Amino acid sequence: LGLEAVGGFGGKAVTLAEGELYSGSPDQYKKDMAALSTLKAPTVTTAMQKWLTRPVLEIRVVPGERNPAEVEGFFGAVTKVPPPDSAAAVEAAPAPAAPVAEMAKDELSTFPAPGAPAALDLPTVETGKLKNGATVHLARREGLPIVRITVRFDGGFASDGAAPGTASFATRVMQEGTTTRDSKKLAEEQERLGASISGGSGPEETDFGVVAMKANLKPSVTLLADVVQNPAFADAEIERVRTQQLAGIKSEIGTPASLARRIMPELLFGEGHPYASPMSGSGTPEAVAKLDKAALTGFHQRWIRPDNMTVFVVGDVTMKEIMPVLNDSFGKWKAPKGVAKGTVAADAPVPTPMGRIVVINRPNSPQSYIMAAQVLPVKGTDELTPLYAANEILGGDFLSRINMDLRETKGWSYGTRTQISRQKGPVPFVAYAPVQADKTGPSLMAMQDQMNGFLGDKNVTQEERDRVVNGAIQELPGSYEASSAVMAQMQNDAKFGRAFDYAEGTAARYGALSKEDLDGALRGVVKPGELVWLIIGDAEVIRPQLEGIGMPVEYREAE
Repeated sequence: LGLEAVGGFGGKAVTLAEGELYSGSPDQYKKDMAALSTLKAPTVTTAMQKWLTRPVLEIRVVPGERNPAEVEGFFGAVTKVPPPDSAAAVEAAPAPAAPVAEMAKDELSTFPAPGAPAALDLPTVETGKLKNGATVHLARREGLPIVRITVRFDGGFASDGAAPGTASFATRVMQEGTTTRDSKKLAEEQERLGASISGGSGPEETDFGVVAMKANLKPSVTLLADVVQNPAFADAEIERVRTQQLAGIKSEIGTPASLARRIMPELLFGEGHPYASPMSGSGTPEAVAKLDKAALTGFHQRWIRPDNMTVFVVGDVTMKEIMPVLNDSFGKWKAPKGVAKGTVAADAPVPTPMGRIVVINRPNSPQSYIMAAQVLPVKGTDELTPLYAANEILGGDFLSRINMDLRETKGWSYGTRTQISRQKGPVPFVAYAPVQADKTGPSLMAMQDQMNGFLGDKNVTQEERDRVVNGAIQELPGSYEASSAVMAQMQNDAKFGRAFDYAEGTAARYGALSKEDLDGALRGVVKPGELVWLIIGDAEVIRPQLEGIGMPVEYREAE
């Protein structure tokens, strides 16, 4: 998978360059892979005995003042390094390298002209049906002998209801053992096959997937099917995962950004709404503490079932090859008798929007974390390209107006962003900004001013339009180098009811946008006066800054 991308932090370019640099051969990776494929246990044992035995280099970092005598007594003899400007240091310094030839002035001042961006051409998606009626979508991509499969179930942590955290808890325990394989056996079989199985829940879906070598495709899919269909929900694994999830919740509560993501959904959607759960899906400590095998089994029966399943496949495989494999492992699977499929009231009413500020007191915080949100009057199935493009100019990009104002001009924040969170249910607009504590009030007002200006008379400039449109078009070819990106696009197309060639029309949709289109995209949609503002920071420092701000302010203590 590391060779799918052309470059960046890894990829083909880095692999070839490292081979040339360290071994004098760009194709060194082939030799390394060949050597790995022939390794035997005695060779590995010999290497471990050579390198992973004593004596060892042990480094300890101990706070406090340095005491040279104690250091030397603890570690043994210490080599003293002469000061850099001393005669000894000058004498020991290596000879300077040969000077590098200077480049001509015109070479330094002239950048090569970029070529025209390549047209995006994704694999054609084929669709089939398993014997039990489940849909299969395949995007064939040759090049690497790898197949990526995701089994998606329609329902995520928005389905948790009165027990927030159930979906995340269940999907984690499901990966810790089946009725015939414990967690150790699962791990061993994945290693033997060169496969990687994972699972997790978002707000609206739960996914289980495997990345498999084509040569081991059938046993890898069999292993995935066992995880999905036959979870053991063993008591020991439930308790271990419970401890981990509770620790994760505690960590979220202790981090301002994560705490904001826990609190904002309920402020925005109201208590009891399916989308009012913490954005992480981790749930609440009270609910997670009570989850047991019966609750997890109930989740599995309502949601993880063949009549609620879609299978997505990307990789070097044909429909003729993959369908028998999937039918053997998933085609005979039947829904549990007497248990109705789960449903979510995604269209549940949302509280009437009202501009207000909620401050969560976190004493002695040097920063305040500001988050603002509003439920937009749009649906995830709508065409949202103009909204996304306009948001890039307002706050969605480093060069956006809000970020440049608070970070570059005022210096009050390291970085701010706004985003549109697309989902089948309600679509929120969210803005966030970590700012220095003594500039909390001014930062909030600056964000309001930027929003009001953008939605008012400070129209989009041609330069802003061109930057966003050209950037979106030129980054397209590189955005789908990895099979995971193709998988995500295919899943989103299915989720939002779009044609599977939707991404190939992205350049045309962006190219057709005028600055007038971008001016009007967010007007009447984002309403700064109806935003819910959440601030996490030192209330004693924040309170005087919010006096006379013109919105109701509520102060709460942290969890």
